[in-house]
Amino acid sequence: MQNFFEKYKAKIMKDVYRKEREKLTEITQKVERELGKMGTEELKEILTLAIMETFGESQEWKDARQKYLDYAKNASDGNEELERLLLAKIIASTNPHYVKSILGQRKNLQQISNHGSD
Repeated sequence: MQNFFEKYKAKIMKDVYRKEREKLTEITQKVERELGKMGTEELKEILTLAIMETFGESQEWKDARQKYLDYAKNASDGNEELERLLLAKIIASTNPHYVKSILGQRKNLQQISNHGSD
């Protein structure tokens, strides 16, 4: 009987993990699309926030940020559009939930400023 419950528990855990992975993939793709519409400087700002959230206040976040920026620049081979899209992909994959919240906050601030100028 216990073997049955262990097997059932394993199946449930596998299903939960699969659903969470699908949800994370969906969020990552949505965030990536939104980031892909932004300029390079905006992307660098968001990259900084996402990396600081991940690494904290240590020197590590500065090193990681520079490595990501260097990677995007080198991999794009001088193509600014490709560099921007690579940055969007990198940012979306670092911390999708946090980046989603940053984008939501930015959207809210834009809406507030647009209503203020009416």
